[in-house]
Amino acid sequence: MRECIARKADAKWYEMNMAEMQAFFGLHMFLPETSLYWSKDPALGVPFVKHVMTRDRFDKLNQYLHLNNNENFVPRGQPNHDKLFKVRPFLEAVMKNFREEYRPKQNSSMNEAMVGFKGQLSMKQYLPLKPVKRGIKIWECPDSSNGYVCNLQGYTGKQDGDITEQGLGYHVVRDLAQHHHVFIMCSVIIFSHQFLSLTICLEGKLI
Repeated sequence: MRECIARKADAKWYEMNMAEMQAFFGLHMFLPETSLYWSKDPALGVPFVKHVMTRDRFDKLNQYLHLNNNENFVPRGQPNHDKLFKVRPFLEAVMKNFREEYRPKQNSSMNEAMVGFKGQLSMKQYLPLKPVKRGIKIWECPDSSNGYVCNLQGYTGKQDGDITEQGLGYHVVRDLAQHHHVFIMCSVIIFSHQFLSLTICLEGKLI
């Protein structure tokens, strides 16, 4: 946020503390639609929300919230361009906690999932046979016994210079498993035919 404020002074901005940050993210999880929660109409306004944070402050935090430093952004078409740059530190922190806080049981799986999204985004996918047809496609590695996601990877589309000799499925499995226990002895990884290749089976000693 400091990088944004430094470029243009904002008299209404003041620094966020940890308690306010937690309240801000908590409200985002609580509020599917924010526009009416601060309404003065008693039938629409929610007193709890008004007590936690004012509407103007909530909007100001939304305006300036950044999860990465824009000055490090690599433009599209340049080497090392990352379509997930804006949220990369957040994703890495979440996945680090996922891996550290839970050790999966014997059986894990590799799944394809869709996060529904209809806005403008270059990595948005359209899969007409899926229940969620438009959105962001992700690869995930959950524990088969309870669905706990141990690792995940967003699909950003085919990139220039992609290694295709072994196929997309091979690289998805290897990338998701590199920080995971699934290739140690006595582990079982379950995946559909789209991930299957002789190479991944031999490397994982699955046959």
